[in-house]
Amino acid sequence: MGLPELDTSSWELQLIRYEYPLGEDYEPPSLKEIEDGEYMDSRVANALIDMIAAARADGYSVYVCSCYRSYSTQYSIYWNHVDNYMDQGMTQEEAEAATRLAVNYPGASEHQSGLAADILEYSGQDMEPYIGGSGLMLWLEENCAAFGYVVRYPDGKTDITGVEYEPWHLRYVGTEAAMYMMENDLCLEEFLELLEQYQ
Repeated sequence: MGLPELDTSSWELQLIRYEYPLGEDYEPPSLKEIEDGEYMDSRVANALIDMIAAARADGYSVYVCSCYRSYSTQYSIYWNHVDNYMDQGMTQEEAEAATRLAVNYPGASEHQSGLAADILEYSGQDMEPYIGGSGLMLWLEENCAAFGYVVRYPDGKTDITGVEYEPWHLRYVGTEAAMYMMENDLCLEEFLELLEQYQ
């Protein structure tokens, strides 16, 4: 598959991270419920619903852990993690550095965009031992691109993404981009850099 001709400024490919935040006031244009009170940007919701249905049809248990989060929700999650690390004896600087490996800074979370979802097998699942060891995770890695999603923080790319491997965190980028990224083992940062080189 050749490099697709895509606009790097399109909403599906927006790079959202600490250096490129959405800002406190950003909200998706509209939201659609996925299930159990979890919502996504309505432009990508049906693709996630279809992917979940396909995984369940293949025999997997699927739990939609977290989709859209407001800035204020992300703010609370982030600072709670920082406080927990500081309670363990870290300085605030150390606590924030440790937190940012697993929790994005308020305004810099893909969840605020409505384009990302955390998918687990069941409620309350401990994520750490879940990394790489689940049949559902392997299914998602192999099949999510067909629905326009990628594992946003893939294994071995932490030095580029700034976030630890999270096989449960799926981000919508569109089918063409997702298929190319999967086939060429690229994270979003690498894919955007490649697009910019050839356009």
